[in-house]
Amino acid sequence: FFSTGGAGSDGIVKSRNAAAGLFFEAIRKNTKKLFFLTDHSKIDVDLEYNIADFSEIDAVISDYHFPEEVKKRYNNVEFCEV
Repeated sequence: FFSTGGAGSDGIVKSRNAAAGLFFEAIRKNTKKLFFLTDHSKIDVDLEYNIADFSEIDAVISDYHFPEEVKKRYNNVEFCEV
């Protein structure tokens, strides 16, 4: 399970600093499953660094309801919208 500064409604995981990208690479190499946690307040925020996209993640857990076109584009990702 991990979280960052936010994500785009288009499925791009974002961060305020470049170190988050290094953190993401480390956990991706050392885990079998990745679960991204974010809430609606962290969607489409203006953050400088793109560190991943949803194709690298197994599930997104959020209270935000992602657009259907994003869910179709990332059909390998489980969207758990609460």
